[in-house]
Amino acid sequence: ELLESEKKEIETIQDKPFKDYLEKLYALQIEESTNDLRLTIQEEYEVMANQLLRYEEESHLMEYEIGMDMYQRISESHYQDEKPGEKQSEDGMVVYPFQGEFWNDELADYHVKLPNKCNNNEEWDIFFK
Repeated sequence: ELLESEKKEIETIQDKPFKDYLEKLYALQIEESTNDLRLTIQEEYEVMANQLLRYEEESHLMEYEIGMDMYQRISESHYQDEKPGEKQSEDGMVVYPFQGEFWNDELADYHVKLPNKCNNNEEWDIFFK
């Protein structure tokens, strides 16, 4: 705005070559200032966009961590209480407790019996509050 007001003052100059020179000089300076301002604004937009993305990622991470914490509390309170003990098979077969891994050649021979814990609504209530 200051450059624009100074440029208007050029009209009072009587010397035509000097007046033309100053008009070109001010026009170039105004163009340069406009470009600098545009670049500065663009850089700030990028900084703000990156901040917003980071905030969004952090909120998703917090949401995930809260969900995992809720799941772990349910898991600890309902499933960790059951201590694996010596179990006998009714049909005389050998029962081995699961130790965290399977052998690929044995997978076809496994028969798994799991209790149905899906009907217990209190375990799921925490996810829908």
